[in-house]
Amino acid sequence: MITRTLFASALGFTLFAAAPSNALADDASKEVLVRELLEVTGSADLGKQMMDGMMAQFEGNPGLPPGFAKKFGELAKPEQIVELVVPIYMKTYEEKTLQAAIDFYKTAEGKALISKMPAVSQESMLVGQTWGASLAQQTMDALAADAPK
Repeated sequence: MITRTLFASALGFTLFAAAPSNALADDASKEVLVRELLEVTGSADLGKQMMDGMMAQFEGNPGLPPGFAKKFGELAKPEQIVELVVPIYMKTYEEKTLQAAIDFYKTAEGKALISKMPAVSQESMLVGQTWGASLAQQTMDALAADAPK
């Protein structure tokens, strides 16, 4: 009886102890896939793109102290954004989905999609800004019409 209990305890501990190492191995292979997807899609350059956009906004903002944009540029490390994004991809996507996406983006069609994505994103952003400005004006007009006279 004691032998069975010890054996069952040892087996349980072994299974429990093995699980985290498998999880770590799975996480490591998943992280490799996430980083490959970011690289294949050009998203690894996301930090640089975001920093360039922020710098343009900072330079045109009179409310910031002199030298802010320059100092921000010195302190910013664009690769840090990739490190912040990797965990989001890891918790959101399964390995098979990541691999399928990588496989697609390596095809001619996937490369064509990626090459046109910046233009599509830019145009979509402009359309969204125009829509937002129009909706804001409609809202202001509606509030003015509803206001007591």
